[in-house]
Amino acid sequence: MCKRNKDKPLDANQEEYREFFKIKDKVLLYYEMDKEKKEGYIVFINDQNDLDYVDLRDNSSWSEDDKKTFQRYLGKIQTAEVTPCVNLSEKQVLAFKQYLGQGYLQILQRDFEGIDEIISNSLLFLQQRNVEKSRQLFLESAGLVALVAAITGLTLYFTDYKNLWVYGILFGILGSFISIWTRYGKEEMTGLASVFLHIMESISRLFIGAIASVVAMFAIRSGLMLAIGDGDGMFFLYCVFGFAAGFSERFIPTLLEKIIKKELDK
Repeated sequence: MCKRNKDKPLDANQEEYREFFKIKDKVLLYYEMDKEKKEGYIVFINDQNDLDYVDLRDNSSWSEDDKKTFQRYLGKIQTAEVTPCVNLSEKQVLAFKQYLGQGYLQILQRDFEGIDEIISNSLLFLQQRNVEKSRQLFLESAGLVALVAAITGLTLYFTDYKNLWVYGILFGILGSFISIWTRYGKEEMTGLASVFLHIMESISRLFIGAIASVVAMFAIRSGLMLAIGDGDGMFFLYCVFGFAAGFSERFIPTLLEKIIKKELDK
């Protein structure tokens, strides 16, 4: 008898197999039982979201090679199961465990072919979900700060507040966020860091963008870049160069190289 992926109020059938195997499952993957012979086996996910099984069959007919192969693959599956997935939702974790649970089913049936592929595909699924969650946390935290910066800039602009330095910094933050967004999907992420670390890293990049914009404004004021005086265009110039400085990771190193070369040429 077979039931799959049950997570509903108990029915008579669930009460029957739970009583037979003396278990309490959260998600049922598969079971077979013979009440007359009092034997069978079941694979399920328990209340702690761990894969588990109970085998009440007489396995004396298993060869020594079968027993050794069973234990070897059982160890591989259990090792794969403890792969970190701390940031994933319960739904995603259960999906991973159900993929991996297919390996339990096969080794309990002495079908050892393709177990390594099942484990590999399950870990690939988990890795992809971890990376997706990492990018989501990164973009959400950075996007919130960028949204606040954009709203602040618009509010100040329409209230006729025109402090050049403030706008330069705000545009530096926006430039840094655009830089993060354009690299979305290209950066290598594991998703294994804590939520706090994801947030701190994303915000620190925006902070670096703000610093870069300040450096750009000092460079303009000092004449190292665009040696021009004050004028009506300075407001837009600061905004553009603040944005460019925040967007470009190479801005500050390039500017420093230019300053050093200028000093050495004197």
